[in-house]
Amino acid sequence: MTFAMHSLVFGDNRLSNYCTQSIDCTSQHNLIRDTSFIHDISIMDAVKKERIRKALISLAKAKFESSSGEGVVAPISPTPASAIDIMLPKLNLTPDSRVLELGCGDGRWTLSIAKKFSCNCIGIDIDNDRVEFARLRAKNEGLSDKVDLRNTDIFQYLQHLHAEDFHLMVVYLFRDAMIRISRILKRQGLVDMPSFSSTAVDRGLIQIVCVGFTLPGFAIIWQTQVNGVKIYLYHTMKLS
Repeated sequence: MTFAMHSLVFGDNRLSNYCTQSIDCTSQHNLIRDTSFIHDISIMDAVKKERIRKALISLAKAKFESSSGEGVVAPISPTPASAIDIMLPKLNLTPDSRVLELGCGDGRWTLSIAKKFSCNCIGIDIDNDRVEFARLRAKNEGLSDKVDLRNTDIFQYLQHLHAEDFHLMVVYLFRDAMIRISRILKRQGLVDMPSFSSTAVDRGLIQIVCVGFTLPGFAIIWQTQVNGVKIYLYHTMKLS
């Protein structure tokens, strides 16, 4: 048997793992034995991926804590395109809607929403390289007039946020950051909308999509999981 291992790609920062194998078997017994060996390797690969994932989360959280919230607060792994496709039909948006994404990364949520609903979107991310890439994607897809991609700190931006100015907020941040976001929204008077109807938009519906982590203090109205990524939908409103 010959076995070759190659290195890894995970999300945008390409950390994943794959392996190629070629098996030279002389009997059915060897084939069964070698197939079992491949299964064991697959298990080992899964364990390795999970260790890398946890290490990346720990590193980013350490940067978050050391920076007092002005550094890395968002995961580096992008949302699968299939997950966005599942979520878009759940959103109540029109061309007049305004959308804010916190931790926009390469802009995939922002651009997908702008393309489907032809509405104006703002994306915020502290990583300049990712924002520049998102701007390039927007230009290539003819969406530059619909999206405003800003390289700035999320919490600095939130100091001037008026949540009622937006019909949808997409948030992809670590749990500690989600707690801070929740407190900010609560201070601004956001509460769960008691029930959703066709008139909810007129009554000030503010939809919130959270990726990976829940928004503490708010009730989830719908959730799904795609390729291991959990997505949560909230319907909120601002008390008068």
